[in-house]
Amino acid sequence: MENRYLFKARSVGNRKWVYGSLVQFANESYIVTISEDVHTVVFTKVDSSTICQCMEFKDEDDNLVWANDIVSTISSDPTGELICKDNIIVNPKDHRLMFSLEFSNELRVIGNIFDDIKLCGKSSK
Repeated sequence: MENRYLFKARSVGNRKWVYGSLVQFANESYIVTISEDVHTVVFTKVDSSTICQCMEFKDEDDNLVWANDIVSTISSDPTGELICKDNIIVNPKDHRLMFSLEFSNELRVIGNIFDDIKLCGKSSK
């Protein structure tokens, strides 16, 4: 599957991340995957507020970068007030470098807005 069509979201059942194609109907969202061991299509109901699309590039550790990820440049201190730029959460002083794809090998995913509330400057409820 090409990365630009890849999505991830939290499963409604166990809150784990699931990866695959996004299907939405009847006001519900599903991530669709193909089970390789039994060759069947699997629909997993997901929390629509956690849907993230792959941003089509990888960080310095060869991890895909997703919408709603918090990224920093390798040489940067990841603390400080963060802003959202093109669906990725960034440190403002790094945003020019971070969105130049020739420098994507200098990016590091340090979290995401769903798992790392403290990095976003929000308090957990």
